[in-house]
Amino acid sequence: MRSIEARFNKSERREPQLGAYIHLVRAVRNKRFSRKNIAKAFKKLMPSDEYAASETKALIDNLERL
Repeated sequence: MRSIEARFNKSERREPQLGAYIHLVRAVRNKRFSRKNIAKAFKKLMPSDEYAASETKALIDNLERL
């Protein structure tokens, strides 16, 4: 199984003009990653200037539903 980070980097190389959250959505969509893995990848891959700290939980919840 490929990691979220590898999928994220592949998406980022293909379309560098898109935002980091879009790449993260593409990386986790329909892959059944655990919430723990998604949260860990979110904290590692998402630049802090692209989201407010108060939005973190809602963004991770959305990724988990995908």
